[in-house]
Amino acid sequence: MPRNNLSSDAVLNAATELADKEGLRQLSIKKLAENLNVKPPALYNYLDSLDELHVDLAIAGLTELGATMGEAAIGKSGDEALHSVGKAYLSFAKAHPGLYEATQWTNLWNGDPRVIEASEKIITQLRRILEFYELDEIELINTIRAFRSLCHGFASLGLNGGFGNPLVSSDESFEYALKVLLAGIRSLAT
Repeated sequence: MPRNNLSSDAVLNAATELADKEGLRQLSIKKLAENLNVKPPALYNYLDSLDELHVDLAIAGLTELGATMGEAAIGKSGDEALHSVGKAYLSFAKAHPGLYEATQWTNLWNGDPRVIEASEKIITQLRRILEFYELDEIELINTIRAFRSLCHGFASLGLNGGFGNPLVSSDESFEYALKVLLAGIRSLAT
């Protein structure tokens, strides 16, 4: 019989909140149980291990990131779509730092078909947006990697306090980097 209205969703939601608030590396079964006001063994009715919880967080994070990016692209194409998706990516990482971090722990979830599916949906979205530029397959792969690396680099550095120069805000630098990348993509397309 579930205690305190516990469910798999409630456990995942509480883990997400805790990871976002304290950091993914601080998440433990003990802290999660305390947060849910239950004893740690009660959580094992809803998950097998902390590693499984990390995989679930990765799936949730990739799914939410993909939805956020998809919403940002609605009604847009080309530069406008990529610009909007890049800003949405960064906003997601800022709003959900723990959940975002879970999406990057590839050593834990690599090979899990559910994670691969959630990740592939993001790649498919980017492919659709980039169809506008009529890139060949190699250019397309490289452009997706460059775009993701740009977004992840700014997200990671920002979350870890890596932008200390007060002369220019990190948001201004991100806008600049996006403009440079978009100019490069347009030059490939011509």
